[in-house]
Amino acid sequence: MKVVFYNVENLFDTSDDPKTRDDDFTPHGAYEWDDQRYYEKIEKIAEVLTAVGDGSFPAFIGLVEVENYKVVEDLISHRDFDHIPYKIIHAESRDQRGIDNALIYNEALFEAHEWRWLSIDAHAESDLFSRDILHVRGRLKNGPEMHIFVNHWPSRRAGQAETAHKRRAAALTLREAIDAIREKDPHAKILAMGDFNDTPADEGLKTIVQAGRDSKGPGELVNLGWQAHDRHKGTVRRDNEWHMFDQFVVSHDMLKNIRGKHMHIFDEDFVLFFGDNHEAQPNRTYVGTRYTGGYSDHLPIWLELDFELTYD
Repeated sequence: MKVVFYNVENLFDTSDDPKTRDDDFTPHGAYEWDDQRYYEKIEKIAEVLTAVGDGSFPAFIGLVEVENYKVVEDLISHRDFDHIPYKIIHAESRDQRGIDNALIYNEALFEAHEWRWLSIDAHAESDLFSRDILHVRGRLKNGPEMHIFVNHWPSRRAGQAETAHKRRAAALTLREAIDAIREKDPHAKILAMGDFNDTPADEGLKTIVQAGRDSKGPGELVNLGWQAHDRHKGTVRRDNEWHMFDQFVVSHDMLKNIRGKHMHIFDEDFVLFFGDNHEAQPNRTYVGTRYTGGYSDHLPIWLELDFELTYD
């Protein structure tokens, strides 16, 4: 069973939402975002998810930078997925641009029992108007219980140091939720995925969440992004360098069910752009306000779960 996480870079519909700052993503906005460009974007995301599956479709897909339920519904309604019983978990966030987190799952493989949205404001000095962390508790069909978290921590747009306190609030929120789970069940199978806007070596993930390179026993967390980070690989390109912002963090008992105990970066040539200097970078939808018709400014990541399931 494959798990994919993908920051899809501004998957907006073409309608103006008066409650958010989405005016640029309308037909008469700065990006001239019309139906043709919207459905081209859906087509490209579907192409990536199909290619990551390599013949099998993901059991779980974590998405961030989606505007609303409708855009996720349009994605799973794509002809490539119409035979798969995908379900969506989504809620509107307080993000001022109107972008949210969502989880898509195959209900033939997984039953979601409950989900909640964790505001990071409790650990901040003032309201951050950022994305909540999605926590889903459920059970694989005839298999174990799992806890899944979908994260999109505050960005570095105003500077890494200047925004660090916002990601610290997100890290404390995630850590608190994981601690509460492990207090009840030290052997809980936990999978946190996301665009953390931090690398494995930054304070939020390394020190607060305490996600290390390996695990010696229950209670410890492993960041599967460390291997790529150590090799100077990444999922986003900033200031002519790759940064490992998109990662999977797993509990000790979940690690046992990760095939190969590592994650993969999907970096096929078609999701990359090679500039005049032949340096690869994500093939994004826009460069500034210029439409380039690419995929996203992030590369997707994936891993494979290895469970022995029985079927009715």
